[in-house]
Amino acid sequence: MAYIRIRLFWLLSVLLLAPLSFADEAKYLSVAYIKSTASDFVEFERNNWVDVHRELVKRDQKVSWLLYRVKFNGVESKYDYVRLNVLQEWQKVEYPYANLDSVIKKIKPDLDVADFYKKTDSRRQVVGNVLYQLLGQSTISDKPAKYIVINEMKAVDGHASRYRELELEYFKPFHSQRIKAGVMNNWQFYARAFPFGSRYDSDYVTLNGFDTWEDIMKNNPPDIWKNTHGDLDFNAVHDDILSKRDTVNIEIWELVAHL
Repeated sequence: MAYIRIRLFWLLSVLLLAPLSFADEAKYLSVAYIKSTASDFVEFERNNWVDVHRELVKRDQKVSWLLYRVKFNGVESKYDYVRLNVLQEWQKVEYPYANLDSVIKKIKPDLDVADFYKKTDSRRQVVGNVLYQLLGQSTISDKPAKYIVINEMKAVDGHASRYRELELEYFKPFHSQRIKAGVMNNWQFYARAFPFGSRYDSDYVTLNGFDTWEDIMKNNPPDIWKNTHGDLDFNAVHDDILSKRDTVNIEIWELVAHL
């Protein structure tokens, strides 16, 4: 119970007392982990669901929708696709589903909605959902990344605050320089909001976006860190952040559909 109370206090602090500097970035990421059960899963999503999600965006019920194929993941992974809904407010995580029938009817008036759901469910199984809160990001354009390298992290006990500081103070501007140099597309840092608890391996996740497969393995220009932080010792900062968190999982996602 003590652990749950501490985690709940931390969650409320993140949701309600986030620094004002993040006010214009107060977005949330709802991730659905999907196991496909049909070879035409992606084709069905593109042909039947893209217009539905576009209508939900028009109604301000979400900011955007993206579907990624999990190109590389854990050996025991139970999913091969992830659906991303970007939300301006965490309360909107349920909104798209509250009136989904009427949205579908507006777009596809001759469609049998029950049969549509049945066909959808026959092609995929949602095996998990996680809501993340954006803590910081570096990006230049709204163009979605073709590839995303996902790093799931667990903060070392007692060092979560310092870990967040290191990501935002040192690595956020560093990634901004990498983006300007064309090394990567975007970078985002999220905290797990729901569900949470001791049985989950990670508290935080970074999404590192790239435009091409080759960019993932591209070396940083030698002056990137210096242009960002001057003569600050990179190895010292890197060692510091490694001591504050444990990387529990790394995956690569490939974009297959978006609005």
